[in-house]
Amino acid sequence: MKNKHKLFSLFLLVPLCLSACADERDFSSISKIEEIASNEDYILGVDLSSIIEVENAGGVFYDFNGKESDIFSVLSESGINYIRIRLWVDPFDEDGNSFEGGGNDLETDLEIAKRASEAGMKVLLDFHYSDFWADPGKQIIPRAWEGQAGEELYRTASEYTTSVLEAFNEVGATPSMVQIGNEINNEWICSLKGEEFYSFVGECASAVRSYDPSIEIALHLAMDQSINTLVSSFNGFISHDIDFDIIGLSYYPYWHGSLSTLDSNLSKLEESFDKKICIMEYAYGYTLDSSEMSFNTSNIFNKSCERNGGYEATPTGQALCIYDINKTISSHKSVIGSFYWEPAWLGLEGTSWASSDAFTYQRVNGLDTNGLGTCSWVNQALFDYNGYPLESLKTYNIMKGIS
Repeated sequence: MKNKHKLFSLFLLVPLCLSACADERDFSSISKIEEIASNEDYILGVDLSSIIEVENAGGVFYDFNGKESDIFSVLSESGINYIRIRLWVDPFDEDGNSFEGGGNDLETDLEIAKRASEAGMKVLLDFHYSDFWADPGKQIIPRAWEGQAGEELYRTASEYTTSVLEAFNEVGATPSMVQIGNEINNEWICSLKGEEFYSFVGECASAVRSYDPSIEIALHLAMDQSINTLVSSFNGFISHDIDFDIIGLSYYPYWHGSLSTLDSNLSKLEESFDKKICIMEYAYGYTLDSSEMSFNTSNIFNKSCERNGGYEATPTGQALCIYDINKTISSHKSVIGSFYWEPAWLGLEGTSWASSDAFTYQRVNGLDTNGLGTCSWVNQALFDYNGYPLESLKTYNIMKGIS
């Protein structure tokens, strides 16, 4: 997920959230959701991939009493039970400078996973099979794998997958779930399409299953396509005998339509497949004001997103969005939960979506070189610009029936 707004046509922005901008509800309208409160396995997760980079840049976090606290403890005490982490193969330039965006190489991810496990949270590992961002608009083969093809490339990816899982196991943080690729729409991963795409995904999924059959395998697509296209995509995986457990989806209300559309899409997927379903990414803005930012920012979430998303860009609006999405999806028996994307990505020097050191990588691959060095997600965090938790973070415990 990065600059995904450039990937969607305007017709995707027309449907509004069921709770339109005229929504007059306040925070007190958020209440226990029985389907969540009665299911201790329901995932209330967050993607915390940028956290080491944020802390290294001087970011600190506080609990609801205003005391400086460990971010993992704050999240766990707020009802979060699962941490999602993206993994890149080699997110550095030839001189070893980080591309930023979290700098999620193996060493960084092991630290995140270990801290999450120590805080009592499960881990979802998101293999991008790329050196940097992978999404519906780009799926670039790692530079070290260039020149490989066919069985050689599949073997490299399979062995890489196994070695990563071994490393996580060695630090006592074996993932409970993995994604084979990130938003692999359009039959595209690691620069491969068509039959090569399916062979690659199948080999990597088999590597996970062979290493540890208890690890659940997810295949993740963004909901930027029609439901018929999504059904066709997952039918493609099944027809190619790819072993997976979970249908993963990205759903951003300001890009992917109304809650009623989400609801009907989930029903169609349930009718079509005997698989679990999980929302791998969602988020919403809590402010449009960047005047308190201490570092250069160019936030993706803007007035247009607020208008299309249907909630006010306030902590209450953000909380209502979190609540409504989870209330909608938890009514479906196949849905196992959701992950909020990057709730702690503070805007500090050294925490951009892509650093200036990523310029050559971006240019060579025909990608966006505008805005390098800027922060773009800060106003969708669940902490304010200074690391204090927003009221919206309390939504998770409320949904679980914990006051």
